[in-house]
Amino acid sequence: MPKYLEQYQKAQDSAMQDDWRVGAIIAFLDQKHPGERTCVRELFHRALSPNPDFPKEPSLVESKDVAKILDRMKDWERVGDKRIGSYGVQKCWVKQGEPIIEKSDKPFWEE
Repeated sequence: MPKYLEQYQKAQDSAMQDDWRVGAIIAFLDQKHPGERTCVRELFHRALSPNPDFPKEPSLVESKDVAKILDRMKDWERVGDKRIGSYGVQKCWVKQGEPIIEKSDKPFWEE
């Protein structure tokens, strides 16, 4: 990798660490299990909105900023446009890792 790209990457990392939204997003995403999805609107409504009862809609610039933050999260992968609950079709990220499923020898109706 050329030296100027490394310097650019370090500057981006430093700027992201100073963004208050990173901590709020990480705290929200830590509650998600592998295989679960999220989108920018969900993060604005549930993690970044000062009043969850009256969630704020993100501006285009805010959406792009949050998408960049999500793109840099190591356990999250962008998977394209998907329907996410009441948010409709959104650009979507899914948490990577093995889903947590308890295995049992008995059928579910006998447990």
